[in-house]
Amino acid sequence: MFSVFGYSLTVEDFVLIWFLLVMAILGWVLIRGLLRLTRQVRQIDRRKLVADVSAAVSNAATSAEAAKSRYEPGISDGIAAIRTRIAPHFAFTGRVARRQYLLTQVTSGLGLGVALVVAEGLLDSRDLLFQSFGIVLVLVALGLVMWVVLAASAKRMRDTGVTDWWVLALLVPALNLAAYAFLFLVPTDEFEGRGL
Repeated sequence: MFSVFGYSLTVEDFVLIWFLLVMAILGWVLIRGLLRLTRQVRQIDRRKLVADVSAAVSNAATSAEAAKSRYEPGISDGIAAIRTRIAPHFAFTGRVARRQYLLTQVTSGLGLGVALVVAEGLLDSRDLLFQSFGIVLVLVALGLVMWVVLAASAKRMRDTGVTDWWVLALLVPALNLAAYAFLFLVPTDEFEGRGL
């Protein structure tokens, strides 16, 4: 407790007075700044502002058109290149040798493994949106890998000289191990013309 101008004040009273004084100064600075801002807004030439904004928008549109004309051919060429590299893996036509078949199986397995690790992290989340995204990721990854594996297996069956329908042996649990061994070990055109 201390005395100021003959009044006895506690520490809490002094802190409250100091706080009110600081708030009054901040309020005065804020009001003064707002008044200065309103004066500046009134002095703005609205026609010039609209013309400047219109010119900026026009320049941006011109730049966007120039960028589109410059980069669009490269983007479409890149997409076409990706299609020509990836699309054959999803097609059931053609033939695949043992090395390419093994490479397809390994990369499919690695891709599925990465997708499952990411999905596990998403499924451990407490957020329902992340969990549902993890479930969708697992289903999409399983569907894509299954499609690629079946397509590659059909191509490999055709490469060995066996009919494509033998790929259905991969779907039978006990028979799929023998079918995989057949696909990995039998050389090209081994059973050509035997009617299998």
